[in-house]
Amino acid sequence: MDGSVVFAMWRQCSPPRLTPFSLKTDRCASEPVVLSLLRSKCMTILLYAVEALPLLDGQIQSIEFTLTRIFIKLFRTGSPNTDNACRVNFGFPPAKYQIFIRTAC
Repeated sequence: MDGSVVFAMWRQCSPPRLTPFSLKTDRCASEPVVLSLLRSKCMTILLYAVEALPLLDGQIQSIEFTLTRIFIKLFRTGSPNTDNACRVNFGFPPAKYQIFIRTAC
């Protein structure tokens, strides 16, 4: 078994799969609430699975792309600088760092 199982689990939390999630919270919940749900539901599952199965660099980049798209849609921006500022202000580091911290021995 390899990182493809973990990657498949992450794809369940990708933006197309988040559509029912976002429809239920769309403009009814504030950005901190949506990000808290994302952190507590999707990221914890991903980080827990990564401890057992390592991911390839391409899979980590795909996860990072997905998170970037979520932030762009949530804050309605296309600027990478705004995306990075939102991540810093809401305490949501890049997936690469979260995975590294979780898997560091």
